[in-house]
This record gives sequence, structure tokens and C-alpha cells, in this order.
Amino acid sequence: MRGSRVQHLFMLMVLVASIGQAHAQSEPIYVQHFNNQPITNPAFTGFRNALAIDLSVRRQWLGMPGAPESQYLSAHAPINNSKLSIGAAIQNWRIGPIGHLQAGTHYSYLARLGDRMFLSLGMNVGLTHQQMDYFGMVLIDGNDPHFGSGNPSTTQATTGAGAVLFTQYYYVGISHPVVALTGRDNDTPLPSYQGAWYAMAGGSLPGWLDFTPKASLAARYNSDGYLLMDFTGRIFYKNRLGAGLSFRPAHSWSAILDVQINRNLSATYTYDRGLGRTPFTAFTSHEATISYDIFSLTKRNKYRHFKKKKEVDESQMRSIRYF
Repeated sequence: MRGSRVQHLFMLMVLVASIGQAHAQSEPIYVQHFNNQPITNPAFTGFRNALAIDLSVRRQWLGMPGAPESQYLSAHAPINNSKLSIGAAIQNWRIGPIGHLQAGTHYSYLARLGDRMFLSLGMNVGLTHQQMDYFGMVLIDGNDPHFGSGNPSTTQATTGAGAVLFTQYYYVGISHPVVALTGRDNDTPLPSYQGAWYAMAGGSLPGWLDFTPKASLAARYNSDGYLLMDFTGRIFYKNRLGAGLSFRPAHSWSAILDVQINRNLSATYTYDRGLGRTPFTAFTSHEATISYDIFSLTKRNKYRHFKKKKEVDESQMRSIRYF
């Protein structure tokens, strides 16, 4: 039983990993993909079976002028007595002189494929605003006419979709969360914004005593043809205190600390360091997330519980696990 769980999880992660490897950055890159899953895949909306609120801040390459930085706030919850979930998120990030503000709503529908398997289908709609900050740039020629006409900006309507297959012990999913529905303004030098493709897999491994190991893989393929991959392993003691490592090949490594403060409140901190002989190796990156789950607003829902074999009694069903 335990051996088959490990084998299935390993095969799923190898499948996702087989896409390839490369890297570039034009939008936020989070190490804590296990905390912000509805942002990268709307099919995760409602997966915590509570009103789930997440606030996150990331500072990349701390001390480097123009280095990427990002913040997001999200909330999502299942709709009582239904297979639907709904949520909303706002995300702000800046890379060099270009700032982005993205806001939207996301939805998911949960289909039961068996007593212990679900398929979640999600979609999102929103707006993405981009603005170039010329005034914050140091120019060689302060009279250059290309930089004297104010800060250009553009706003595009976006949509996206995703799917996640859940079992009691692992998940695997794919998504394209941001697709531009409208073109950019013709008089702006800013590019038309297109988000990346994501693939993810992970789950809980067999525990020992009070320790529970968890593994996950996240792959991100952007419109420029670059791929980033995160291999993450964490171990939890009594599901209260966790620590782990994440590895992004040819890019960076990260140390992760998780604290479950009480049933509702948790915090995660990540410390990153670059790999290889590049200018970025001298800089560190930091990411922190506060999560709060409100369980009192959601009712027990028979559509969102795993069943044991040969069980028909709803009182013996078990909830979808939070990975």
C-alpha cells in the first residue's frame, strides 16, 4: 500500500519533469507554489474546504536596483451544498521599470471520478494593467524624446483555465492562468501580456511516528519558450512545524520553514540563494506568506469528501487533504 503510493507519486513527478529545463522571468516566480496554488491554477479554488485567505510578499535579489518584487492577496472558498468554489485575487509585481497590477476572480467545479478520486476544473477572468516607469530610470541622455512623453501604460482583459486530478494522497494538474483577451494599446511600447503554462504534481508520502514528508514539483513554461522547474521536499512534525528544501536547476536553491500557529493560522518563510557563477549569486531572495482559514463559514459537504471502500454512510467520509 505504502509502496504503491510512493511509486505513483514518483511517476507523476517524473511525467511533469520530462517537459525540459531552461529559465527566464517576465512575471512573478514564487518558491511557495504550494501556498498560492489558485493563482497559478484556478482549479485549486476551494481546495482547503474553508474560506482560505493568503497574503504573500516576495523580494528577489535583495539589494539589486530594479530587482523583481511582488505581493499578492487571495481568498477562496467552496460554495456550501454544491460542487462549486469561488475566489478572488489581486497581485502586484515590478520587474525593472515595468510594474504590473492584476486582479480577478476564479472558479472551480469538482467532479467525482470515484470514491477516492476527484477532477477539479477551474477558470478565471480579470484585468492586467502594465505601466512603464520612465521617471524612475537613470538616463544617459536626459533629453531623449523616447523617454519624455510620460509613463506609458496599457490594460488588458484576461482569462485562464486549469485542471487538477486529486486522490487522497497525491495530485497532478496543468493550467494556463493568464491569456490576453484584448490587445495592447497601439501607442504603447509595452508588449501584449501573455502568461505562462504551469504543470504541478505532489502529495503526502508515508509517515513515520509523528513525521509526515511531503513532496511537490512545479513547472512553468512561458511564452518566450523558457522553462523553470521547482523540486520541493518538506517534512512536518505533528503537522505543526515543517522544514524543507527546494531546488530550481541552474537557478537557485531555497530553505523553507513552515509553522502552523493554530488550527486557523499558519506562516511560511523561504530563503533563496542563486546557483552558479552569475551576478545574481551574490544576492539573496526572501518570501513570506501568512495563511488564515475560516472553517465556521463552510458546512460539511458530501460532494467534497473521500469515501472509504464499501462506505455509504456520509458520517464516515473523509475530507480532501490539504497538500
